Amino acid sequence: GCGGGYDMFSGVPLFYAIRERLGKDNVFIGNLAFTAQPGELSPPPETYGRCCYGVTAAAKSQLAASHSYYFPEKQFATWHEKKHGDAITVFTFVRSGVKHYTEAMTAVCTKHNVDTIILVDGGTDSLCKGDEQGVGTPSEDSLSMISVDNCRRNGVVKNTLLVALGWGIDHFHGVNGVNVLENIGELTRSGHFLGAFTLHRNHHEAALLLDAYENCKPANSIVTSSVASAVAGGVGDVHHPATADRTRGSKLFISAMMTLYWVAQLDGVVANMRYAHRCRDSKSYSEHVAGIREWRDEHEKQLRAPQQFPH
Repeated sequence: GCGGGYDMFSGVPLFYAIRERLGKDNVFIGNLAFTAQPGELSPPPETYGRCCYGVTAAAKSQLAASHSYYFPEKQFATWHEKKHGDAITVFTFVRSGVKHYTEAMTAVCTKHNVDTIILVDGGTDSLCKGDEQGVGTPSEDSLSMISVDNCRRNGVVKNTLLVALGWGIDHFHGVNGVNVLENIGELTRSGHFLGAFTLHRNHHEAALLLDAYENCKPANSIVTSSVASAVAGGVGDVHHPATADRTRGSKLFISAMMTLYWVAQLDGVVANMRYAHRCRDSKSYSEHVAGIREWRDEHEKQLRAPQQFPH
């Protein structure tokens, strides 16, 4: 999960499709964490570097009784074990600076002989370059993207991909869909855009995504509920029952475009990220966020305006 939270669920279809081909011992899943910290869990989880730990269905959190309890990594591991009968570990990364995230990802990849990392974004703000007026929520996505790109640059892994599901969903956060398409065009010209494919309602992997989502506190994710509505054939101002209480009062535009996975080589996306050089050596999450903010403040007058979709 590139930006944390329920981004991991956008990767569920890919996880199971690749797992079926390569075997369950050769494919791993992870996510950027928003809430639970290693010290809150029992038994103590296995850790990787300073900011990654393994979450299983057996993990118990001190915050579990809280009404606001938010722990999709644990919930997914529990659902998977009940559904498939085998235990998995969700590698869970704490928000930090790029330096420590890179070290943690290196530790995971080295221990498990990982040669390919696929970052999956729910939404398409990960395809923003940073020079747009609206960039969504870039700090978490870019933290994962720059750190994983560091792993490639350092020779830890051979292949790194970015996959984004849900074009148009980020409009709620100010992302302009035409700006994103302009960026995809630039990636196409540089040879880094690899194409797009549909998450179809008849795909077994789509059914697994919907099952996992519906059993893991679905009210927590408007992004995944929008994808679910689009996969079901929804068009226009469709409010998914799981998140209708949160989206009521907002005008949505669900469409088949939200069922598309957009795939690019990560190094090309990071090369186009205007502020990446400000963040590559960040030692804390606040320093990482400051690097983005400072670059955008300095270039405020040159930021690209949103464009009207012509038809």
